[in-house]
Amino acid sequence: METPHKANLLRRLPFLRCLDDASLLPIAERLTTASFPPGEPVFIEGDPADCLWIIEQGRIELRRQSGQAWVSLGQQTAGDLLGDADILRGGPLGCTGLASEPTRVLIWRRDLLQEVLRQFPQVRRDFDFMVSGRRLAQQLHLPWLAEGEVVYAAARRHPAVLWRAWILPLVIMLAGAALLAIGAVAWPPGLVIGGVLTAASAAAAVYQWIDWRNDFYLVTNRRAIWIEKVILLYDSRQEAPLFNVLAVNLKTSALGRLLGYGDVIIRTYTGQLTFREVAQPLAMGALIEEHWRRQHALRQTADRQAMTRSLQEAISQPGKPAARQDAAPRLTTAPHAGQPGINHWDLRVRFEEDGVITYRKHWGVLLRSTRWPSSLLALDAVFLALAGSGAFPGLAFSTTLTVSLTALLLLGGWWIYQFADWANDLYQVTPTQIIDVRKRPLGDEQRKVAPLENILGTEVDRRGLVQLVLNFGNVIANVGTSQFVFEGVFDPAGVQQDIVRAQEALLQRLRETELGQRRDEMVELLHLYHEHSAGQPGTSPTEPSD
Repeated sequence: METPHKANLLRRLPFLRCLDDASLLPIAERLTTASFPPGEPVFIEGDPADCLWIIEQGRIELRRQSGQAWVSLGQQTAGDLLGDADILRGGPLGCTGLASEPTRVLIWRRDLLQEVLRQFPQVRRDFDFMVSGRRLAQQLHLPWLAEGEVVYAAARRHPAVLWRAWILPLVIMLAGAALLAIGAVAWPPGLVIGGVLTAASAAAAVYQWIDWRNDFYLVTNRRAIWIEKVILLYDSRQEAPLFNVLAVNLKTSALGRLLGYGDVIIRTYTGQLTFREVAQPLAMGALIEEHWRRQHALRQTADRQAMTRSLQEAISQPGKPAARQDAAPRLTTAPHAGQPGINHWDLRVRFEEDGVITYRKHWGVLLRSTRWPSSLLALDAVFLALAGSGAFPGLAFSTTLTVSLTALLLLGGWWIYQFADWANDLYQVTPTQIIDVRKRPLGDEQRKVAPLENILGTEVDRRGLVQLVLNFGNVIANVGTSQFVFEGVFDPAGVQQDIVRAQEALLQRLRETELGQRRDEMVELLHLYHEHSAGQPGTSPTEPSD
């Protein structure tokens, strides 16, 4: 591999973003290359971590041994860096890497890396940021990640944010300590007041620390994600698919530039996702841009390969007519909402039929909407039981029974109305759209439809102890300048993933349709060329005329 090509590969690594060609070329000259056939280990778990591996071509599957079995940790592709989480510690490698296909890598020895880190302090800071993010990602439990999705960066807000939040608790704690000292000498009530202030400020400081640790910023090979949690009160996840990103901007204050933190603003078509007060914002922004570019490059490569295969088939069979590709189907109405196929007395909150996923609001929403008729029905039953036992001697039992049964009918009708109102509100994810159906019993029906390709981002919002414990909340889909809200759905993170998977599948179908149409147009041109060449005197479809 030539040195300039190695330097181009190094230039794509976010932690080397600050180096110019004059600095990169000497590093690239000292890197070695190695090739591996499919199935051969590139490195083995337990071996010394004495180098980095940069994938120049191919794919490497990471595995870790657990007892007698192997656990897959995902696959790394061209442009990825391996071994960075272990190399500075000098300890053994934490996993095994196997070539999944013919693979070529650059090998960067540990001594050369340490030399570069000593020579360029900014590279060292960005490298440490990347390594700490990889280690944090390994500690997180993220069951909602899609198959094949890899976390490349994880970060919390800068520690300066935590220290800023601690200022008030520390001031109160000092005041409490002063009252304790005064109370011990001359004023006994100061012991009580000081103890309360000290304990309250300590509890507030611990709460702020836990709250700081619960907020994460993640970057995967598919999306940028902000996870925000407030203990017992709030749980939210906002994300922006990388294919919707228009620009990545940075914003820093004077103090942020001094301490090394700032905002990374990820702009989409009509909104933005902000990583607030994250450490090393330049490194984080460069990493997002790299994976944004990489995703677009992979799609373009896949499209070119499909186009090339189709044209090769057309050239090898010049007499075969081109098959037209129809556009992806569009559904204009909800195929199941409000139809007899849905059992309105079914208490399921999620069911799937013919590729359409339908959600109802959580049972907690039903209990909340029926709390008053349910409570009054219970009181009516207690009143009837007491009347039957003779607790009201001044009332005739027949009169009591009539009143109670009348109330039972009215309250039962009220309860059934609330249940029907709950059952009639449906949310759907179809192969092409999301649908919000709201219908009042014996009243109006409102139906909102939005194409999946117009969704620019989704959010998960769970507020309050009840929603956190029962795992329900809102899923918000940003569509242009408006929002679709799936209110009170069970497992909102799972609903969000259903939307993301449906959107990715639709976009893939649309790309394939567009590619097919372009291919058909080119194939038709080739057939016209062959027909024209066959009609020229002294020429053949395979021999151009002079």
